[in-house]
Amino acid sequence: MNCQLCQKESDAYFEGKLPEDMKTQVESHLLLCADCAESYRLLSIADSVMNNEKEMSPDIDLAIRVMARLEK
Repeated sequence: MNCQLCQKESDAYFEGKLPEDMKTQVESHLLLCADCAESYRLLSIADSVMNNEKEMSPDIDLAIRVMARLEK
């Protein structure tokens, strides 16, 4: 497997949607290629951040407080 194919398949790999043979190839490539491993690590971090953002609830009163201060 080359880097271009690994990058192309990284989302499907991350989501667990690859056939077993392709999954094995991606995993092997990630063990050998520091650049692709770093890209995958960043993908994992980005996914984690997005999931954390989904869990956060907005401060409903924030807009009211900001507007009140702007009026002063």
